[in-house]
Amino acid sequence: MISAFLGLIFAGGLVALIAIGMAFLLDVTMPTRSTNFRAILAACVAGFLPMLLPIAAILGATEGQSMVIALIPLLIGAVLLALLIGFPVALWFSRKRESSGSGSIDSDTFK
Repeated sequence: MISAFLGLIFAGGLVALIAIGMAFLLDVTMPTRSTNFRAILAACVAGFLPMLLPIAAILGATEGQSMVIALIPLLIGAVLLALLIGFPVALWFSRKRESSGSGSIDSDTFK
């Protein structure tokens, strides 16, 4: 019981850290895009990245209709991770970074 709870906390923390990292990377590389677009993209990456290993294992081990049946729960889980953990964390980080003005560079910096 305790190990399952700790596993959920670890998985949620991992998704949150990936979402923050992707939101930062997207904020630096695509500053002209909207905050919502960057948060959605960061959440999708954060939700699906932890699921890539199980998806690859199922794709390599099963064939036919049983593969589809085995992939559906993983895909639903990835979408839920992205919606429930990744998107709120990425949106919060993007808005906080936008409001602090961390992305802007003074014009006197490189003179």
